[in-house]
Amino acid sequence: MAISDAARRNHEALFPGHVSTLAEADPELTTGGLVPGDPARMAAKIIESVDADPAPLRMVLGSQALDTTLSTLRKRVADFASQGDLAASTDFPPGE
Repeated sequence: MAISDAARRNHEALFPGHVSTLAEADPELTTGGLVPGDPARMAAKIIESVDADPAPLRMVLGSQALDTTLSTLRKRVADFASQGDLAASTDFPPGE
C-alpha cells in the first residue's frame, strides 16, 4: 500500500519528524515496502478472538510483529530488573 505524496505532506505537517511507516523506519524489516502480514487473515483472527474464552487482552498479529514485540519487552524487563536497588531505596525502612 503506497502512501500518496499529499498524505505524506499532511502527516509531516501534523507530526514533524515522525516516521510514518515501518518501511521508512527500517527498510530491512519490510518486503517491498510492505510488512509480510496478510490483512485479511489478520481481520479473520481478530473476529475469531471475539469468541475465545478467555478473550485475549492483547493480540500481536504477524511473525514480524511478534519478534519485534518480544525483543522490545525483553529489553524493558532487563531495564526494570536492573533497577532493583533503586526501587528498594524508596521503601519505608523496616519498622517504620
